[in-house]
Amino acid sequence: MIKHILVAVDGSPHSMSALRYGLDIARKNNASIEALFVIDRRKTQMPYMYTGGAYDISYERIYIPPDPQMREFYEKIHADIRSFGEKVISQCEKEAEDAGLECNGMIEEGFPAELIAERGRCADLIAIGQRGENAQYKRDMVGSTTEDLVRRSVRPVLVCPAEHWAIERILFPYDRSRSAENALRYYINNFHETTDQLVMMTASEGNSENDSHEQERRFLEEHGVTPKMLFTEGSPVHEVLAAAKREKSDMIMIGSHGRNKIVAYILGSTTTIVLRKSEVPVLIVY
Repeated sequence: MIKHILVAVDGSPHSMSALRYGLDIARKNNASIEALFVIDRRKTQMPYMYTGGAYDISYERIYIPPDPQMREFYEKIHADIRSFGEKVISQCEKEAEDAGLECNGMIEEGFPAELIAERGRCADLIAIGQRGENAQYKRDMVGSTTEDLVRRSVRPVLVCPAEHWAIERILFPYDRSRSAENALRYYINNFHETTDQLVMMTASEGNSENDSHEQERRFLEEHGVTPKMLFTEGSPVHEVLAAAKREKSDMIMIGSHGRNKIVAYILGSTTTIVLRKSEVPVLIVY
């Protein structure tokens, strides 16, 4: 059951949308919520400078203290980011209060994805924006805070677009992997009472097992959910994104890994590509 939600915020429209999704879910599940702003150490930490004879591999490197003006420059960057973080957290607490909830705001310093994942171990759900403060730059390569978090997290992650709307219809690509099974149970435990429109789809690339997922359908119906069963052929990535539009889905729920974890990690999993390209929130369950 979702009883505690962590929202990672950086002041971007995407992260503030993540806060609103988090507030919606917290209200429906009577859960607590906290907002975390991370001061990225890579932006505030002064570079180390050394001297020595590079021609001699045995030379002793001597640390040169930075120029006072450089120290003041980095100290100002740190102060400015902290001041901005305080404003962001204040806005989060105000929006929570307006929604009738209490939000615990925090500012911490470190490496964002690493710190969020570690803090998220105490949460039942982590919400984060699909893109962050650098949303104007197109991200086609793994490396953003969001994608780093998705790879590090052991808790479900909700990746949110800049636009916020009510979640009423969920698309669930299902492939019988362990993470997909976990996603099915996660839906029953946390969403089926407030969101009972579930589209359960299977996408195959010409090697369909002709499996109607009868057992899974019965499991859902035992919990009061009558899913729409959708079977497609073609590239799973293309079919998932196309089905989300065609079915007017408000969210995609997907397992973190398919059946072949090694290939998925090396070549780029369906999950990773879907979260990059989706126009609706993507809930990733591990």
